Amino acid sequence: MKKLNTLILILFITININAQNDSIITIVEYQTSLKLGLPSQNISQLYFNKNQSCFIEGKYHVTNMPIDVKIKNDEKNEKKEKKYFVDLSKKQLYKEELFNNDLYLIKEKLPKIKWDLSFKETDLILGFLCNKAKGHFRGRTYSVWYTSGIPVRFGPWKLQGLPGLILKISDDLGQVEFTAISLQYKNKEEYSNIFELSSNHFKTISLEESVSLKDKEEEEELKKIMASMPRDSRVGNMKINKDRTSKIEMKYEWEQEN
Repeated sequence: MKKLNTLILILFITININAQNDSIITIVEYQTSLKLGLPSQNISQLYFNKNQSCFIEGKYHVTNMPIDVKIKNDEKNEKKEKKYFVDLSKKQLYKEELFNNDLYLIKEKLPKIKWDLSFKETDLILGFLCNKAKGHFRGRTYSVWYTSGIPVRFGPWKLQGLPGLILKISDDLGQVEFTAISLQYKNKEEYSNIFELSSNHFKTISLEESVSLKDKEEEEELKKIMASMPRDSRVGNMKINKDRTSKIEMKYEWEQEN
């Protein structure tokens, strides 16, 4: 009976998407696992129709915390909720993020990822037959599983552009993983504002400007940490490490040009 219900749901979603039904919104939940420093996980949601998507990044929690490591909770960071919007008609990707308690709208061109679709492997994820593809994006090579049973060009985070919904992702370094754990559809009326950008954002900035802001924010945090340390234990001229190997985006396009 469970398999029959799954097949009915898959058929219903496929028919509605193929018919380009604007009244339906599909919601996919992903479990995200990151091993960038301390291992962490979250549950995030991807909402989409035929032309737009919104990925809401869930709150991360640290897994396998070493006994001798303590993390001070930052109430400001606890309230941060990152949202990623894709608009296919405008070929734009937007991100809402807080910097020093100010809300910014970060705008960038929709990334053009060159996907290798030559792989013959298949997998079954949430009842959908998936094909394998590989692509390189900002310093990482990703293996992804996508299904043509849901023929939209969306996926979690910033990864998209395949002839089907991306349901599973892993990078070749074993540091980044997205896995779809549930899928459902809803009437558009229930989430009528989900694709609307915040009307009270402080400023629209470019991706490059946002990276600079993030670096400055981390430098300020480092200064606060140093100021709280005993004088005899401080190290002079400490600066933020610009090496991004511990970040999900390790290399940006303007850095590759230099």
